[in-house]
Amino acid sequence: MSIAPVAGERLHTVGEVAALARVTVRTLHHYDRIGLLSPSSTVP
Repeated sequence: MSIAPVAGERLHTVGEVAALARVTVRTLHHYDRIGLLSPSSTVP
């Protein structure tokens, strides 16, 4: 599943990604910590 923004699309919040992936926000943070996935873009 690709959730990277395409030209003209907005970025998703972690809550939106969690809902799309049917996992909790805490699970996404855990995956990020262990290096399983990482954001394609960050907002300053």
